[in-house]
Amino acid sequence: MDSITQMVKILSTERYRQPIQEFAEALTVYDQNTEFWWQYMTMVSVLLLFIRTQRDGLWDLHLYSFNRMLLYFLWYDHVNYARWVSVYLAEMSTLPPDVLLEFMMW
Repeated sequence: MDSITQMVKILSTERYRQPIQEFAEALTVYDQNTEFWWQYMTMVSVLLLFIRTQRDGLWDLHLYSFNRMLLYFLWYDHVNYARWVSVYLAEMSTLPPDVLLEFMMW
């Protein structure tokens, strides 16, 4: 098992996820600085997820991460990206079964 896979496996355990979840729920006071960094960390995690899907060839995760990126394109007013990503996602969700099978074996 390579070190990246091992790190992802460890960080996915409940031992590490629970404190992060508790921290997120404890943010009851609105602070612009905290909100900025929390959004930044979320955006970076989506980007890392997308990179992983490209490296590992995981088609379903590719579409999922692209869908998660769409929100940031809209938030930061990247209209062309938002427009074409939504077209891409719509077209990829209606692929013929034989073409979809090829993508799944990618």
